[in-house]
Amino acid sequence: MIRKATKEDLSIITEIEKYSFESSDRFSSRVIRYHIKKEKTFVITKDGTVIGYMILVYYKSNIRIYSIAILPQFRKKGYGTKLILHALDIAKKMHKKYLSLEVNVHNKRAIALYETIGFIKQCRIQKYYHGKVDAYKMHRFVKNGNIG
Repeated sequence: MIRKATKEDLSIITEIEKYSFESSDRFSSRVIRYHIKKEKTFVITKDGTVIGYMILVYYKSNIRIYSIAILPQFRKKGYGTKLILHALDIAKKMHKKYLSLEVNVHNKRAIALYETIGFIKQCRIQKYYHGKVDAYKMHRFVKNGNIG
């Protein structure tokens, strides 16, 4: 099940961050709390337990997946795909043109997932992560109110 995150989810989202990102790439509890309060954070649960999350940022013509992560033991089971499809559904309902994200160029597994869902590489951003590591900017169009 996917639902909006609540303040009670803050500790598990912070824990998922620790399992998913290098310390320099993790969001602080303050940043996560802000996005939860703004109702821009979603969690996915299995048997009532939070196993992943996604933070969205809304712009005039698009929605950006600001962060997405799944606990390691639940990866490669379709939960990340479900979160992304949920974001696409929100984009459709809000009449957005596209969904976007940035991904580390070395994260082959994530890139493959995004491409499977229909994302395409828009450009390479030099030294995006901490002035050292490049990222791909990727997007997926939402066409005519339908996920395209």
